[in-house]
Amino acid sequence: MNYLNLDAALNGEYKDAYQRVCTYAVMKGYTDEMIEEQMNELFDMLKTAQSEGTPVKRITGSDIDSFLRGFFSDYGVKERIIDILSAVYRLAVLVLIFAVIDIFAADKPKDMFFNGSFGFGAVFGGFAPGVLVSVISSKFFSPFLGRTRKANMGRWLAAVLGLEAVLLAGELVLYENFKDKLSFISLSVFVTCIVSALYITVFLVLRAVYRYKTYGTVRNIKKQIYEKSVRAHIDDEMTRSITLESWGRIHDRMIKKGKTEQDFERKVNKILSSNRSGNKWFTIFMAVIVAVMIINVAIDSTLYDTVFFALVLGSIEFIVWRFFIKTFNSSAAAQEWIINSARDDGKSVYEFINDTLSKKKS
Repeated sequence: MNYLNLDAALNGEYKDAYQRVCTYAVMKGYTDEMIEEQMNELFDMLKTAQSEGTPVKRITGSDIDSFLRGFFSDYGVKERIIDILSAVYRLAVLVLIFAVIDIFAADKPKDMFFNGSFGFGAVFGGFAPGVLVSVISSKFFSPFLGRTRKANMGRWLAAVLGLEAVLLAGELVLYENFKDKLSFISLSVFVTCIVSALYITVFLVLRAVYRYKTYGTVRNIKKQIYEKSVRAHIDDEMTRSITLESWGRIHDRMIKKGKTEQDFERKVNKILSSNRSGNKWFTIFMAVIVAVMIINVAIDSTLYDTVFFALVLGSIEFIVWRFFIKTFNSSAAAQEWIINSARDDGKSVYEFINDTLSKKKS
């Protein structure tokens, strides 16, 4: 949700107003693609108001509850239908993945594909609480946002997660008591794969057509809006701000321990150097772990099973590796920016950190 990060560029009542609208959208279950443009427009209005010193009430009015409902009034039946179709698409992808795993995990994959059965209990069991939580959040949680003095997304999300945990626990209890009666919730693996794959294909084609007619492109409009705007730099600003504050605390701790400014300079340069080499060692570590696990499977398994295991494990570990490398690179870029900016301004690293943080607070 890229629009959720935009509040980093807002302060005071403007930030509170934006966070309230964001929290309301999350509680109502509005999908990113449908409201991304609206949220960006709201950000522009609040950012302009903040720059000009215009009170937030000029935008939201005195009744925030009415503003919240009115702001998303265009989110109607068509959007809800698209949401439902999207949810079914995600369910179809999940079902197809589990069905394929069942096929390749069987002793005779071909027989499993044509003659085996797929149990939907676990899939629907995990899907149902999410749907129920979305309904409760939309109908009962979101109305309170207009009445609270300050919206705290963390608090609302904690309430939602708590509710989902309770529902999942209740579902597990029911499953343990009635699992024998749920055995009928199964379907032929062949039919499951064909129907799921067909729905996924049709959905992707229709979504591409809808996007092209609506936005003039088949690409994700959320990514397009984000990539073409100055807001793409806000994530970098957040990382820089976090790094500035972190290094400021490191400096204060070192000074209290009797260290000098030169010691601090050496410390931050050492951190930057270790981050650069960290990517290489992390990649090597991940590759070794994957190789060892594949070799262990290959010792006692057939070539067919080993290749399948390697593909599944490799895909999962690649996603993990990519996430951490992206995080490491973002952090390293922020650190390099601080050191280079301090050098360009003719300041020490701490002088630059202190001046930058003082400007942000003011």
